Amino acid sequence: PKSIDWQALEATRLGSKTASPSPEGVLSDFGEWDSSRLYAPTVLRQGDLLSMWYTGFAWDGSVAIGLATSTDGIVWDKSDGNPFFQGVNEPAVLQLAPDDLRLYACNDSDGSIYLYESSDGGLTWSVPTLPVFSPSSDPAAWDRNVVCDPVVLYTGGIYYMFYEGGAIDDDYLA
Repeated sequence: PKSIDWQALEATRLGSKTASPSPEGVLSDFGEWDSSRLYAPTVLRQGDLLSMWYTGFAWDGSVAIGLATSTDGIVWDKSDGNPFFQGVNEPAVLQLAPDDLRLYACNDSDGSIYLYESSDGGLTWSVPTLPVFSPSSDPAAWDRNVVCDPVVLYTGGIYYMFYEGGAIDDDYLA
C-alpha cells in the first residue's frame, strides 16, 4: 500500500504549497497535571468545533485526561476546567448523538476500562463505580493483568471494543 504524506495533504486542503509542523506542537502551555508529556488523543467534530480529549502525564507519574478545542484543527485551546478525569488515561470518545457522548478510559490502579457518560455534549460527566471491562480472571490469559487503549465502535445496535491487554510476569514487577 502507498503511504500518505499527511503534511502535503493538509497543505493542499489549506490551499498552500507546503506545510510546516509547529515546532511547539498543537498543544503547549503545559500545566502541572500535563507537564511531562501528552498522549493518546481522540478528536470529535461537534458542530463547528473540534474537541480533543487527551492524556496528560505529570512529572510525579500521575495521569489525567484533559480537553482542548479548535475551530480549524491547527490552533487548539485547552479547557480552563482541565483536567476533567484524574487517575485514568487513553480516552476513547464515542458520539452517539450531538449531546450523547461516551468516554472509555483506562484506570491505572486496577488495569480496567471505565465508562463516563455525558448527555450535555461533554459539559458534565457521570462518575463510574464499576469497570465496563476488566482483565481476564484466567491466570494463563494474555490479558490477565491489564486492558487498555480502547477503541469503541457502535454499529447495527452493537458496541464493539478493540483493546490492548497485557500479562506482567512476576519477574517484571520490581
